[in-house]
Amino acid sequence: MPLLLVAPGLLSSPADAFDRHRAFATLAGHADDARTHPEGIAGAMLAASRCPIDTPVAPLAALGAGADPGNAFVIVADPVHFDAGHNDVVLTQRVDDLERDEADALVAMLSAHFADDGLRFVAPRAGAWFVLAAQTQEVATTPVDAVVGRSLIAHLPQGPAAGPWKRWQDEVGMLLHDHPVNAAREARGRPSVNAVWFWGGGRLADAGIAVDVTTAAGRAGDIARGIALAGGGSVAPWPPPAGWLDPSLRRRGAGGNGGGNGGANAAATIVVTDTVGSVGDVAAFARDWLAPALVLLERGCIDALHVVADGSGIAATWTGRAPGRLARLRARWRRRRFRIPVAVGE
Repeated sequence: MPLLLVAPGLLSSPADAFDRHRAFATLAGHADDARTHPEGIAGAMLAASRCPIDTPVAPLAALGAGADPGNAFVIVADPVHFDAGHNDVVLTQRVDDLERDEADALVAMLSAHFADDGLRFVAPRAGAWFVLAAQTQEVATTPVDAVVGRSLIAHLPQGPAAGPWKRWQDEVGMLLHDHPVNAAREARGRPSVNAVWFWGGGRLADAGIAVDVTTAAGRAGDIARGIALAGGGSVAPWPPPAGWLDPSLRRRGAGGNGGGNGGANAAATIVVTDTVGSVGDVAAFARDWLAPALVLLERGCIDALHVVADGSGIAATWTGRAPGRLARLRARWRRRRFRIPVAVGE
């Protein structure tokens, strides 16, 4: 059974932060070269957990965030900030610091406006917005992680139903532009929500694989919880108890009770940590998560370790397989530097 260890924000850290911790060198010694994911951390997680190809992100994220998508077509509607230049518009950032009352006011306004179009906006978390529609929408979209900091022109919706979604995106921008919530945010020096970004649409019936999950709050955690809930896996409370990683994975690897369809029948175990936002967080991640996971790998308690991380416009996966004795010695005595792949611009 593989272990997916997901560290949001890890790759925003300076390179020398990784050089200070042997666990990263050990990972580099056991793992293949990093695989980058233009579709962002969501795509990296789905690929590493071996979800079916083209699994839609939106219904999983909605389910994991606390919404009930039922049989609706669901698309992510990330609250974002656009900046207009001379020749183009750029998505500069996702707005992640909304208060609950701010999100409720904006989403209620959007739902009321688009009710006649058959769209319902929901925000199970203040920063997690979705649109639910009764009819399947034949529209191809680009994940928000692939658009941040880039021109919008090449990333607008495509496909038979693209026209209405482009129009709705423009309407949303006009509705949000002068909203009192945004005026108040700007007065406090916070970024306004002057747009939403639609992506990842699909139905829950098209998704799901049995996994066992323990996850901190946040976008990556929403997706992990959604994968587990949709596939009949288990979701453990956060934070896990001290020493959770090694004993619990040993029991699962031996066929112990993982909950739901987890345990011996689980396709994978997914751990999503808190956001790694500082050099101190890198040290804590190496000590509390990466080093114990590598011990499990070296002892054969798991057959693969996938470390998934993002930051600085990059999402990447390192995959290590259980090493033999010679490989373990080589990794210990010939330290290989942990290297972050370079983001490829357009």
